[in-house]
Amino acid sequence: MTVIPIGRVGKIAGGEEDGRFVKIKELPDRPPSYLILLAQGPDFAEGCGDFWVKDSEDVEEFINEAGWSITWLPLGPAIDGTPDDLPSCAGLGREARADDSRE
Repeated sequence: MTVIPIGRVGKIAGGEEDGRFVKIKELPDRPPSYLILLAQGPDFAEGCGDFWVKDSEDVEEFINEAGWSITWLPLGPAIDGTPDDLPSCAGLGREARADDSRE
């Protein structure tokens, strides 16, 4: 099992999202589910999108099936602020989850 950091920004190499940035957000469900947030840049201000997965095993499976190799960026306020500090992508999960039929 690969350790995937929660709340940290990474750059994707490979697959259809090559060159984009990713951040995994844990949702407050019990047990927790996750949002896989995507954007054009590390500040998550443009080209945002997301995918919902039901558990941590699905996060790893999703990344593997997508063919992504992720380089996790160093933590720091210029890149990563706080785990929920995503100006344009913060509200994406609510709509995606409500419409998601993968349960």
